[in-house]
Amino acid sequence: MTVGELEVRMSGSELAEWMVYYAAEPFGTFRDNVHAGLIAATLANIHRKKGTKPLTFNDFMLQDPSQARRRSTREALTWFKSVAKKHGKK
Repeated sequence: MTVGELEVRMSGSELAEWMVYYAAEPFGTFRDNVHAGLIAATLANIHRKKGTKPLTFNDFMLQDPSQARRRSTREALTWFKSVAKKHGKK
């Protein structure tokens, strides 16, 4: 679904429900990267030298979660529109 379709077809209350659901059960690339980071940390910790600090999934994330900032819905929609315009879509 495009951003334009989303704005027309989804009510604000439904979007709020999805946001609550996502907060409880995240999905998408960030969650996938957390899973990959957990596997990488497990494998790295199996082979780490005695006395060294154990690694966590955060050590394998492309973006430091402490630096990440959640966008508001309006910011996210604006960003999606700007990306679409760059790719020749209105």
